[in-house]
Amino acid sequence: MKLACYSLDGETHWGAVDPVSESIRKIGGAFEDWAPEVTAKGSKVIDLEGADRKLADVKLLPPIIPGSEIIGTGINYASWAIPPEGADTCFEFKSTTAIAGMDDTLRFPQIIEEQPKCEYRYEIELGVIIGMGMDEPTDEGIKHLLGYTIFNDGCLRGQRPSYVSFDWTGSKCGYQASSVGPWIVTRDEFGDEQPDLAMITRTNGVVTTSGRSGDMKLGLNELLRELSWRTALSPGDIFFTGTPGYEGIPDGVMSPGDDYEFEIEGIGVLKNTVEIRNKPPGLPEGLDTLTPADVPQLGVDLRKWDGTDVFYIKQILEKMQAADPDNTTGWKADSRSYLMSVNTDAWPEGSQTETIEWWAIDTARRRIYRMAGQDMFATGYFPHRREGGTA
Repeated sequence: MKLACYSLDGETHWGAVDPVSESIRKIGGAFEDWAPEVTAKGSKVIDLEGADRKLADVKLLPPIIPGSEIIGTGINYASWAIPPEGADTCFEFKSTTAIAGMDDTLRFPQIIEEQPKCEYRYEIELGVIIGMGMDEPTDEGIKHLLGYTIFNDGCLRGQRPSYVSFDWTGSKCGYQASSVGPWIVTRDEFGDEQPDLAMITRTNGVVTTSGRSGDMKLGLNELLRELSWRTALSPGDIFFTGTPGYEGIPDGVMSPGDDYEFEIEGIGVLKNTVEIRNKPPGLPEGLDTLTPADVPQLGVDLRKWDGTDVFYIKQILEKMQAADPDNTTGWKADSRSYLMSVNTDAWPEGSQTETIEWWAIDTARRRIYRMAGQDMFATGYFPHRREGGTA
């Protein structure tokens, strides 16, 4: 059964969704009362009340209750990154203010304005919702789950290092930079074993993630056992379980106005659009004063690149894009031809796919690219499967 949190006439309710009739009906009682019983006995015990309402007449909200914890793990798919030998599982917290819902606009984290090397990225993940409390370690964590949802773990890469370690809060907690939904599908539709579900992300209609939840390095029972050793979990808490990575691109950089569809087999599709800004975040003021007449000098600056840091090139390309967005000077072909002639030996065989514009690679194999239709240039390492990377 599909269970959704929704708003109607200024009030928040939980309801059961009928995808065939595209309707929703209110669940009687408080989440804290019925969720443990549904977890233990299945969705047949859910008590519905009132009349059906059309989904089009309600606003779907993130399936989160006030005060719930949002916890995730990283580096849990071999296709994404390889943890250091002997390293323990890592966990992270995300604030509730970081969460948007179905059809909501995703916002760029404000830290980008202060740290322009940061890039805003999506990560599709299988989200699990705790239905029965876990206050001591258990080997049967799946039996404590109410169900499953779709989780887009919006995060940052390229931050300045903190004096302690990686800045998890700065990376993961941007205001409404992540999303969850559109609903919870109860566990009784999948059984008590590790679900093996197809996970797909579409960026402006192009598939940019393709993986399966069955390929997790640590399965749900193992993850929840590790987590239960560290903290107690309560009904309504959400746990996101890692991303399988990206398809044909180094990292999923988000650009203003991008449309996203996050789809997980058996659950549904979570849809979001990235906020539109007058300029890409993190870029210096004054770009609007550039004109095509500035392009020749920018081309001279571009040819000063020594091949060691693609961020130098990224800044110049962004200025060229701002100076001549219609490409009247032909800067795109000229610049790209030159940049692709630098470090030619660094390009791995088969790495330059046709679904993406590749622009440059530096000696550390960090690349500049952008997807068709995007104005922002992005950077990402190759190989995509990274030793000791973060996810």
